[in-house]
Amino acid sequence: MKTDPEFRGINSSDDVTDTEITKSRRAKILLESFERIQPDILLIELFPFGRLKFDFELIPLLESTSRSPKKIHIVCSLRDILVKKSDQKRYEDFVIKTVNKYFDLILVHSDPSFQRIEETFPKAHELICPVAYTGYVVQPSPVGDPVAGTGSEKTIVASIGGGRVGLELLECAAEASLLIKSELPHRLLISRRTSHARS
Repeated sequence: MKTDPEFRGINSSDDVTDTEITKSRRAKILLESFERIQPDILLIELFPFGRLKFDFELIPLLESTSRSPKKIHIVCSLRDILVKKSDQKRYEDFVIKTVNKYFDLILVHSDPSFQRIEETFPKAHELICPVAYTGYVVQPSPVGDPVAGTGSEKTIVASIGGGRVGLELLECAAEASLLIKSELPHRLLISRRTSHARS
């Protein structure tokens, strides 16, 4: 599935199949896969803090998981900074209710000395399950890697995801790079995830 141009809804990826039919098929496949695999841990990216348009398949999955005779640990994999919603109170109430009903752990992909969950989700203190910070996961550069830069030269990375937003960030980073280059010698690396914005 893919988002519409205004990010207000989701549609079938092929633009032909009825969206409701696609949603029904997805939900069915997800539940069948769960029943077949019977995992020890169910790790869900962002939901219920995000991906709210996929509640049609995720809530039934969470319900099935909670009813399973086998204890299945439900974990949320959460990005470091959350986006503010137009109806923040309603959003926060939904998140608290959903997390406290289903989830056993929240993994926040951040360093708490740099960014904490309560900075963009003020009601974090109402979450019952533990919140654990994973830190930022990076792969060390090989020795002599030209990308890492040499001597006093620094490397600045400007990165965006694979969706339709972020171009402005890259443009600002390029302009800022030119402004500070004489005072701060550096190389600017621009990264954009190339996968399609589909789930």
